[in-house]
Amino acid sequence: MIQQNFNADWKFYKEGEETKKITLPHDAMLEEKRIPDLIAGENSAYFPGGKYAYEKDFNIPEEMECVQLYFDGIYQKAKIKLNGKQIAEQMNGYTGFFVDLTEHMIRGKTNRLRVTVDNTQVPNSRWYTGSGIYRDVTLYAGNRLHIRPKGIEVCTVDEKKAEFEIYICVEGMSEEDKEKISFEFKILDMDNGAQHFQILDKRWTDNVYTVRMKQESAQEWSSETPVCYMLEAKMKKDNAADVQTTRYGLRKLAWDPENGLSVNGAETKLRGACIHHDNGILGAKEYEEAELRRVRILKECGYNAVRMAHNEPSEALLDACDRLGMYVMAEFSDVWKVAKNPYDYSLYFREHAEQDLSAMIQKCKRHPSVVMYSIGNEVYDTKWTDSICTCEKLAHVIRSIDDTRPVTMGFNILGALSPPKNKEIPQAKESEKDVVDPRRKGKESSLVSSKLMNTVVMYLPKIMQLVKPKVLEKNTAPLFDSLDIVGLNYGTHLYGIHEINPDRLIVNTETFPSQIGKTWRVTEKTKYVVGDFMWTGWDHLGECGVGVVEYGKTSRRLNKPYPCIAGGVGSVNLVGEIEAQGWYTKAVFGMLDRPYIGVRPLPHAGEKRKMSNWRGTDAVNSWAWGKQYYGRQAKVEIYSSGYQVELIQNGKSLGRSLLKECKAEFDVPYEAGELEAVSYDEQGTELGRSCLKSAGDQSRLTLRTEKQQIPSGEIVYVFAELTDEHGIRKGNEDTEVVFTVNGDGELLATGSGSPWAEYPYTGNKAKTWYGTAAAVIRAKKKGTVKITAAAGDMKAAEIILSVV
Repeated sequence: MIQQNFNADWKFYKEGEETKKITLPHDAMLEEKRIPDLIAGENSAYFPGGKYAYEKDFNIPEEMECVQLYFDGIYQKAKIKLNGKQIAEQMNGYTGFFVDLTEHMIRGKTNRLRVTVDNTQVPNSRWYTGSGIYRDVTLYAGNRLHIRPKGIEVCTVDEKKAEFEIYICVEGMSEEDKEKISFEFKILDMDNGAQHFQILDKRWTDNVYTVRMKQESAQEWSSETPVCYMLEAKMKKDNAADVQTTRYGLRKLAWDPENGLSVNGAETKLRGACIHHDNGILGAKEYEEAELRRVRILKECGYNAVRMAHNEPSEALLDACDRLGMYVMAEFSDVWKVAKNPYDYSLYFREHAEQDLSAMIQKCKRHPSVVMYSIGNEVYDTKWTDSICTCEKLAHVIRSIDDTRPVTMGFNILGALSPPKNKEIPQAKESEKDVVDPRRKGKESSLVSSKLMNTVVMYLPKIMQLVKPKVLEKNTAPLFDSLDIVGLNYGTHLYGIHEINPDRLIVNTETFPSQIGKTWRVTEKTKYVVGDFMWTGWDHLGECGVGVVEYGKTSRRLNKPYPCIAGGVGSVNLVGEIEAQGWYTKAVFGMLDRPYIGVRPLPHAGEKRKMSNWRGTDAVNSWAWGKQYYGRQAKVEIYSSGYQVELIQNGKSLGRSLLKECKAEFDVPYEAGELEAVSYDEQGTELGRSCLKSAGDQSRLTLRTEKQQIPSGEIVYVFAELTDEHGIRKGNEDTEVVFTVNGDGELLATGSGSPWAEYPYTGNKAKTWYGTAAAVIRAKKKGTVKITAAAGDMKAAEIILSVV
């Protein structure tokens, strides 16, 4: 079938506003005005939901016998109409789904597609969801007899011999067709070089054609060597043909308590990051380039795995992980039958869970990067015995479709303090038919204002210690028994369940960033623990302020009030800059080749610092704080592998300090000049060095781009930075920056890495954070695009990029 990107030329409707022409992906929530006292606003970043509509007119040639659309994600409660008639709906906002237009379209004439989205029933999530058609839409058109779209799966049989089976699902086929169908195959490497192969066997099973092949001189796929190939399958019958290509990698998994997880026969530890689906200042919008960029930056932090928290991953993310080499734990849902928010997926779970989970597995099983499935995260259902049946059922659904990957689940271990109740799960008061005002206001969350709640959160690691291995195993064993690997959220002290039951294999589905130095060392040396997923690897919108640092006499709060917009967590901030936590994590993983110097913000020197366990540090890689801070004591943190580090200030050694969990701290009087850190091994041999310099008095605005050439239709990040005359970024001079884009490009978003936002991301203004603001530009047609940044009395900066 012909495959065509269907993102262009849509019209967007919102009640009370003029119709807009847009190109997908689109996030309608990001365009809403934030409401400081919105009910549960700390979850949604104080953005309200709403009702929206999308329309597109298109023509279908008369010779097209079959036409389908694939929506990779619409948030949420989407209804699809073609020429005025409803033909499909999808409740889950993360599930990818097909819509068959064949019986409803008018060939040779204009057809009108209308998609309505209802995200008024809020709160329905613990984090920012976005609204609308925020992922790609793809059109498939062709003959009645065709290979099902996304209908080819390549399954490795023996990675060492490069033997694999290809499963091709054929639609529109009769028994008579089957006798006349033939197939031709072609395999290319990623440089389009032809690959030689042998066909060992071929057979039909119902409408699935299976071919066993052996590829010559093939390489295995892994995180370290993400070698992919392109398979082209051509199905022929009489004079008609259908062609489909699919990317694949030769990758085989094995898992057991004695050897842990192995990839292609090699023991593999998952250095994992939990990530949410949004793309920071882009909102929920998914772009291929944004996902490639995200995976590339996470790998730079040392991660080799991501856990999608807590929903089905997009095709764009999975493709990026395939191409760049990132293992994936694909997670189904944050809830089952018991709600965490009044209008969340629990309203639809009973009716739709099996269908939605099946769709996720069908998507994920085609990607070598996916190495594990999670059926849920901290679901409240475990308080009832009904959860045992639910767990068994979900695990069975997965294994009936794909038994080549292990099944896990992230457990809230505090729920195991008591045995599950043998009672029916109570029905929710709320209904999917309720009419809700998405802009209604409410009381401030207890997690913002309650001293008791915030004290509990502060001491959460100690409270977790109340759960003991014997209690966990006793109260949760029937659930564990349905899984291949037990997932523990913040349960690194519970490895004793393996001693009680040696069949237990464990993955740390969530761990605190503040404790990564301790937890990883144990994970690394414990065979039956397959990996560690730190929450989070990348900051996200919503869950406002859970990792934001507070200073002075401010009362400790978990969630922060408006204008907080993000969690303030993660190794990487909202615009993709690696923060101190990311470099520390890389040092803990043993992958940092030179020491990192972090300086706690000098404006807060001497003040009491309040951090939750979801942030390990507030340090910044800067020695440019301004002469107003001369003489103040700076807290300097150095992260490094090795045995000890030396700190040198303006040529004078301040001494050496032993590294403890890859970290050393120094108190240093702030003065102009240079700080240099040197790391050594136990024999005193130098391993690496790095330095920071103070900035000059003069300030200027500069622009930095991640690439000079942009293919038409793709996006690029451009950074405005406040620097001195030598390009040293000033960490303590923040100002408003106005971006302007001219030529063959459009401005998609502006913002910074700050978890606080004064300006909408959809505008052209942003306030710098530690001297940096960012803009995201999408290229249009071939030509040039000029980006200009202006800030106060400083000379405007500009940069010209080529669109190719």
